[in-house]
Order: sequence, then structure tokens, then C-alpha cells
Amino acid sequence: MSRTPAGSNPPAPLRIALLLAVGAALCLGLYARFKGLGMWPFAVDEYYLARSIQNVLHSGWPEFPCGGLYLRGLLLQYVGALLQLAGLTPELSTRGIAAVSSLAALPAAYLLGRRVHGPLIGTLAVGLLALSLWEVEVARFGRMYAPFQAAFLWYLVFFLRHVLDGRQRALWGMFTLTLVGILTWEGGVLLAFANILAPFLRSDPVRLSRRDVMYMAAAGALFVVLYTLTHIDFRTGAEPEPALSVESIPIAPQHPDGASWWPWILLGLPALTAAAISCRWLWVLRPRWLSVAGLATALLAALMHQFGAAIIVLLLLMLSRHLHWRELATRQAMPYVTAVALALAAWTAYAIAMPGWLAHTQTPWQGGGHWLTLAYEFLRFPDIPTEVIWPWARAVPRLGFGLAVLLIGAGLRIVSATNDRNPTLRVLLFLIVCMLALTGASAPPRHETRYVFFLYPTLILVGLVAIAWLTEAISQRPAITAALTIGVASAGFAISGDYSLRHLINIDHQSTNFRVGAPHALAGHWVTRTDVRSAAQWLQVNARTPQDLVINAVPSVDFYYTSFSFTYIDANHQRFGAYICNRDTTERWGNLPLLSTIASLRGKINAYARSFLVVSQRDLAHFTAPLTEYAPQVRWQSVDGDIYIVSFTPRSPSATATAADKVAGGS
Repeated sequence: MSRTPAGSNPPAPLRIALLLAVGAALCLGLYARFKGLGMWPFAVDEYYLARSIQNVLHSGWPEFPCGGLYLRGLLLQYVGALLQLAGLTPELSTRGIAAVSSLAALPAAYLLGRRVHGPLIGTLAVGLLALSLWEVEVARFGRMYAPFQAAFLWYLVFFLRHVLDGRQRALWGMFTLTLVGILTWEGGVLLAFANILAPFLRSDPVRLSRRDVMYMAAAGALFVVLYTLTHIDFRTGAEPEPALSVESIPIAPQHPDGASWWPWILLGLPALTAAAISCRWLWVLRPRWLSVAGLATALLAALMHQFGAAIIVLLLLMLSRHLHWRELATRQAMPYVTAVALALAAWTAYAIAMPGWLAHTQTPWQGGGHWLTLAYEFLRFPDIPTEVIWPWARAVPRLGFGLAVLLIGAGLRIVSATNDRNPTLRVLLFLIVCMLALTGASAPPRHETRYVFFLYPTLILVGLVAIAWLTEAISQRPAITAALTIGVASAGFAISGDYSLRHLINIDHQSTNFRVGAPHALAGHWVTRTDVRSAAQWLQVNARTPQDLVINAVPSVDFYYTSFSFTYIDANHQRFGAYICNRDTTERWGNLPLLSTIASLRGKINAYARSFLVVSQRDLAHFTAPLTEYAPQVRWQSVDGDIYIVSFTPRSPSATATAADKVAGGS
């Protein structure tokens, strides 16, 4: 056991001052989470959950009127339905679940902080999370991210009790929260995977007992079942096709034909020879079968130019104490290390000799030169650069950089230690690396920070421990160490970009809610919101149905305006397959007739004296450019500049007016 940290138990006056400050932070955090929570209209992603809750209230099942089931956030759907039956508005019901979940995560964060370093870290973490803009904004987002974060943090509490304390009863908490997690978000399959890892993180995981084998079989079976269920699209009963945007489609490297492989064969012979020689060292280590399996996997990944995967595997071996870095510096391990180094040299030389290898490879950030492209090719599986580093670098670069430095520093200290000085931190780091690797390998539909939101409190805890270590190196006096830890952590948080008193106080103001003036990447980090209700109100005043043609091309406006004639989704849109039903004639979410081509839209405009189209800013030119003969005119624009209402006038208004009158009379 490690000694008690110098700053873990500060003097009473400082402790009281910290508690008062954190109490004030909690009060402000409560205000920011609940002030005007149900005031503004749904964001697009909130709309999907709200529509499905309407279906639950209608039939008892999350079934679309045109067929198919929507099982994302199933637990949230039924709880939201109950809250609406109790009198809450649709907006407040789903957001209320998220806000309460955000608060429920704070006690778990405290328990983890107290365990990893002491009460000071736990208390500090609660204060920072209470004031975090990201935490507050996602807590006001009626989706599954805040609830899953709470489930994940409490899962960690039980996971540590089982792995490090040997409490078998903690398994009930682990498996219960695994089921809660999967019913909250499909990312809950990550918890099912973590269950399998528990026996390998105990003090002597090499010798697996019969009980361990039975446990792993049960945990593995649960993982397979849950993983399979998350990969079935119950909307159509078929395997889902990833909803990738154009920018998120990975372009695989174009390998030359077989006749062009001879440069690598020549360059790779030394690496293959060293790999063969290293098998002797691996044979000596065979009693440590898990270490041998990990080392072999890392070597194979390096030979296949997947150095990112090799680094991840070696790091996990060190964090699980199946390998110490000094073992790689021994004489016996020299052929192994040489094989990895020669593989790196061989692939680098091959890229120089055969430039066509990477000619069609593009980094997600579209540019950077040949060497950056080569580095990305080496690190693209698991694709942490694309799914984690790039989104954070765009949205919150200071926060991301600071946490990365602290995380790397804490990891280096843990893996370099000769003794298991902080097993709690070691296990947390192991799980963080696993979760980041699995996120990178999962190829989520968009490159956004929200997919690792569940890890944020854990990253904060690791960062606070790293700061505490730095201050303890300066002074061993508890008062000074605690004061420095509080000061450095608070100052770093204040300049990180995740704190703004003005933002928190004005949380329910229009400009704050709709991200007016916020950079696009930061608005997406906080959750993009658009003023769909105002668009609906404008239509209610200015559009006359059925005389006028009113078409919606922005999901969620139809929740507030129920007189749309059609929904428009372009046949080439990335989500076309997920939105359509009834043989491409109906839009699934709003259950409206569907238009999917400019030609079909032109035919409808010709039949009406007036036509209105609700369209997003990014799609405006897509509609106005090919329809200039109908004199497109912007009639309304949302305060955030993201939604437009465009009117169209046909070339022969008198003829179309007669046709529209016939339509109206027939209706």
C-alpha cells in the first residue's frame, strides 16, 4: 500500500472553505441545469426520442406508425412516457431525466475521487463537474448521454470494489448497471466488455480458477448477446448501414498489386527475421500466457503497420501488470524490440519507395502532407486520432490538451513504478485506454466529442491526481499541498474553455440556447440547437393549408407544426434509408408523405399558387439553385441563422391557383 498523500486531508479551515466553495458551485450547477429546462424547443436528436415516446404513449410500444421499432434509449422512453402522463411537457420530461442523471453522477465521482487519492480530490471533482459547461449543457439535453455517464461512473464504483476489494456482491451492481447501460445507450456494450476484463486485473490473474472461467463465460455470453442486439436495426429488421457523413467516410489506403510488393518483402525481411528470433523469448515467458498473447498480438500488429494497436496492447499489458517496461529493455527482449523497430523502418521506407501506397489516403482533417498521412496510416486503428483527438482539438483545444498532458503524465508514472503504488488509478487508466480504443474502433456515425462524454469525469479525476502529485513534489506540508492543488486545478479549469460564469447565469437566454456567435465545433460540443418552434409559429401565421404547399426539410419542425403537406429528404442523403418507409413513400418520424428529388418537388410547386419550404442553412443552395425559375425568396430566418423558410411562386400563378382551388375544394 502507498503512503497517504500529503494533501489528501487538508487542515480544518481549508477544508471548510473548500466545502463552502463546492457548496456554492453545486447551487450554481443546480441553477444552470434546471433554469428554464423545458422552455426551448427540441434539438434534432431530442426530437427522435420525443417522437418515439409519443408512439409509446399511443400504443405502449416504441413502434413507428409505418412499422419498425425504435429501441435506442428504451429505458428513457418509458420513464419519459410516465413523466408525461404525470403532467410534464415533452421537452421537460426527457431533459429532466438527463438533468437528474447528471446530479446522480456527482456522488459516484466523489467516491471515485476519494478512493483514488483522498477526500480532497473527490470534493474538487464534484465542484468542477458541477460548473462544467459541457456537463451542464449535456445535462440539459434530452438524450442518453448524461444518464449513461451516471451509469458508467456507478459501474466503476462497483467494478473497483469487485476487482480490488474482492467483493463478490459488487457483481450484482456491475451486471445490473450493464443492463441499465444498454437500455440507456448502445454504448452500454462497453460495460459488458469491461465485465470480461475483471479477472485479469486482480492481484494474480494468470492463474484462473474454475470460478473465474465460469464467470468469464457468462460475461462473454452477455457481451455477445448485447453486441448482437446493438447491431440489429429494429426499425427495418435488417443490419443497419452506418449513417456516415461525407467527411466521415474513411478512405482505405490503396495497396499496390502483388507485383509491387517486392520492395516491402526485401525491406521487411530483417523485421521478419527478428520477429522469428524473438519467439525464443516469448517461449521462455510461456507460463505467463496472457503476457505472451499480448506481446504476440502487439508484434503482429506492428508487422501489419498497425503501430497504434501495438502501442495500445503494450500499454494495457503494463497497466494490468502483466508486463513491466524494464522487461522490454532486457537482453532477452532485444530481438522483439528490434523486430518492432525494423517493422516501423520497413513500412516507412516502403512509403518512400512506393508513393502510390498512400496516394488515395486522406486524413480526416483533409491535408497535412505526406508524413502526417503516413503517421495517420500507422495509427488509424483504433482510430483515436479521428474519433477522439480531432473532435476535441476542434471544439475545446485547451481542455483537450491539458487533459491529455495530465493523462499521459499519470500513465507514465504508473507504468514506471516498481510497486503497485495506486491500484485504483492503475485500473481507472486501464479502463480509460480500453474505452478510448473501443470508441476509436467502433467507427461512430459522426466525429463528435459526445461519444466519449461518459469518460469526462474519470479524465477529470485522473487529471486532478496528476496535479496533486505535482504539488506534493513541491511541498509535503498538507496545508500548502492542498492549497496548491485547489489553486492549480481551479486556475486550469477556469482557462480550459469549459467554464464561463456568464454562460451559466444566462443558461436559458435565447442567444445562449441557440449558440448565437459560438464557433460551429464548440456549438456541436455543447449540443447544437435550432429555433424550430419559431419556424412553426411563422408558418401557423403565414401559411394557409391546404391552399398552400408546405414542405419540411428540417427534422423536428414537424413536431410543432402539424399541417405540413410533405417531408423532403433527398434520395442521396446519408440518412435516406433510415428515414423512409412504406416503399419510399412515407417519412418514418413524422409519418408524412415523402418527396425525395428536385423533380418531384418541382412538380408539386407547379400545382400550387404558393409554396413554402423549411430548409437548413447548409441545404439552402441545394434547393434554390435548381429552382430559380420559381423566384425563391427567403421569408424568414431563425435567430441562430440555421433555419430558413423559402417561398416559391410558379411561372403560371393563375393556372396553378385554379388547380389549388380544386385541391382545396376536393379536400
